[in-house]
Amino acid sequence: MFHFRFWLFGEWNDVVIDDRLPCYKGNFVFCRNNKDPNELWAPLLEKAYAKVCGSYQLMAGGRMADGLVDFTGGIDESIMLDQQSPPPELKEEIKRLLSQALARKSMVGCNIFPTEKEPNAGLLHNGLVSGHAFSITQKKDLNTQNGVVTLIRCLNPWNDSIEWNGDWGDNSQLWDGVAEEEKRKFKFQRLHDGEFWMSYDDFFTNFHELQICHRTPESVGLFETASPTSLPSPENELTWHEEMFHGKWKEGESAGGSGLERQPPEKYWTNPQYLIKLEFTDGGIKEKWRTMIIALMFKRRQLKLNDGQPVLIGFDVYRVKNGANLRKHIEGSQKYYMVHLDYVGDSGGHTVHRSVSKRFKVRPGTYIIIPNTFVCDDVGEYLLRIFTETVEGQTLAIELTNNKENLTELETKRPHLEVDSKSTSTPKSSNEETNNVTEDVGGAFSGPNSRKPNTNIDTNNKKGHYRTIQ
Repeated sequence: MFHFRFWLFGEWNDVVIDDRLPCYKGNFVFCRNNKDPNELWAPLLEKAYAKVCGSYQLMAGGRMADGLVDFTGGIDESIMLDQQSPPPELKEEIKRLLSQALARKSMVGCNIFPTEKEPNAGLLHNGLVSGHAFSITQKKDLNTQNGVVTLIRCLNPWNDSIEWNGDWGDNSQLWDGVAEEEKRKFKFQRLHDGEFWMSYDDFFTNFHELQICHRTPESVGLFETASPTSLPSPENELTWHEEMFHGKWKEGESAGGSGLERQPPEKYWTNPQYLIKLEFTDGGIKEKWRTMIIALMFKRRQLKLNDGQPVLIGFDVYRVKNGANLRKHIEGSQKYYMVHLDYVGDSGGHTVHRSVSKRFKVRPGTYIIIPNTFVCDDVGEYLLRIFTETVEGQTLAIELTNNKENLTELETKRPHLEVDSKSTSTPKSSNEETNNVTEDVGGAFSGPNSRKPNTNIDTNNKKGHYRTIQ
């Protein structure tokens, strides 16, 4: 018997299997080592995870980041790569993010979405494969006669000759002009084993999505550091405080929806609310900024409701205005409403994926987090994780459960939303919000701008609705 442990929705679970593995003509049917056919740990791990998912068939496909989170309990992040004339600052921001993630031993991958012409995994003319995940194993700068070129090393898990065939690939003549010493630094070999180099520009142009699994909050790189490879010193008094809540969206009770498009806006306020009170002090001096990470995970693995329609999830963040009776709400577990709140931001839109994460830089204060589904009365269980970068004992987190009846328009209307029935919803920030909260562009969960979701969501779009860093 073999025991494996998986992190499933906030808890480590022990999974027991035997060693009866699916074979055909003496070979493993699924995961196997082509160089060492007797290696067993990988097919055993695969069988254990198939047991978690329900079958081998249900394990096929899906998002790489979901599997990595189940293996590590880490924090996942997805970033869309905008190939339509991306601004230079966007490319540099993602390059720095990638450097930080690799330096902190986070697990990084990328993929190309299938198209209507190629709905399944298909070999492209450039040697890459659509509908398929690649690992990213290294990022390095190469000095050439024409200047410095940033190269990305990717790995096709098939471990065969299906590789990138463009510039800086295994067959590229550009390597002929590189000194042997430089080649050794890059461990460059023409092995055609699935691992290859390509320029960062080509990487950005050809891949659609970057997926990262940060193993711990510390590996996200949220401490303010000048270098992407530097880590916090042992003397740093800041620690990562995690709050974890298990919750439910119940039909007619707490599944209030997003209030967007044709969803009833007053029902939005029946969604669960979580209060986070942050007091940042260090030696009696109030700190200006700290980092807060919010991660929402939907517990139903298939992410489907009734007729196979996906459940779109997201969250909104508000700051409690100065002067609001905090003690009354905490002791009575009374929810807040718009009259006492300033809009901060959201998860970047609703997604069909299992989880969504976002980080913010925040000042001292009290914040309200409202997880919600896009459609009112979509039900299900969720896990909400909140990480705050604070000195020990300076965070309070509770769930507010009591609804107020007969709400007024001032209490329910969200003025930061300007709904245009012909386009999308756009957030507007108050001056107080701008002064107290900003999106954190200093590390891994970066994004210079926040935006509300496209309310004309096609729920049949299996790629989901992503946040795009603009």
